[in-house]
Amino acid sequence: MSGPGSDATDMWQAAGVWLGERRKYMSEIARLGGTGDDVTSLRKGWEVRSAEISTMNPRFREFWSRYLDNDDLSVE
Repeated sequence: MSGPGSDATDMWQAAGVWLGERRKYMSEIARLGGTGDDVTSLRKGWEVRSAEISTMNPRFREFWSRYLDNDDLSVE
């Protein structure tokens, strides 16, 4: 993995973005009480946003696809 965006610093920057966005989604889900159609929509939106963030860096994409792509924001 070489080329633009492939170094470890860029990977951790992408991870920081992912974590920050996840925090925002989780806060909104908590505000809504964790159930309902709005929460379902947020979870679907998170799937899309999470995948978008994963494209920021090849190394983060690899990490994301291995460990994070199944994150549906459930607390179970």
